[in-house]
Amino acid sequence: MHDSPLVRPACFSLFLQCKTKREERRGCPWAFGIFFNWNDFAQTIVENTPLNNSERSTTRVCIVNKLILADTSHMSLKEQLDIPGMSEYMASKKGFTIQDFLNGSRKHIISYANALGFESCSTGWHSFIIQETDA
Repeated sequence: MHDSPLVRPACFSLFLQCKTKREERRGCPWAFGIFFNWNDFAQTIVENTPLNNSERSTTRVCIVNKLILADTSHMSLKEQLDIPGMSEYMASKKGFTIQDFLNGSRKHIISYANALGFESCSTGWHSFIIQETDA
C-alpha cells in the first residue's frame, strides 16, 4: 500500500494481484490485478461498522496483517496491532475473547475474523473489533 497520485492526491492505493487459474493448453498462470483506492475502500468498511453511538466511543475497528491497514483510531500504516494473543488470533479463522490489557485498566472484548479477501483471493488479513466492557 502506498500514497499514489494516480488514484487521487493524498490517498493510499493498494494493488492486489493473485493467480486465479491455469490455462491448460499452455500451462501458464493467469493473473488478476486491481488497484483499490484504499481510503475509500477499507477505511469506509471500518468507519461504517454498525455500532450505536455509545459503542462507537469505546470501540476500535481495524483490518490488519500485523500492520494496521485500516483503523477507526486512524493509525493505518503507522503501527502494528499489539494485543496479547495476537499470533493466536491471526492463526484462527474467527473467535472472541475477553481480556485485560492496556495496563490492566479495563476489560476488552476482542472479536476477530479472517477476512475473506477479494473474489477467490485470500489476503491473510484479519478484522478486529476491540470494545471496552464492564464485564
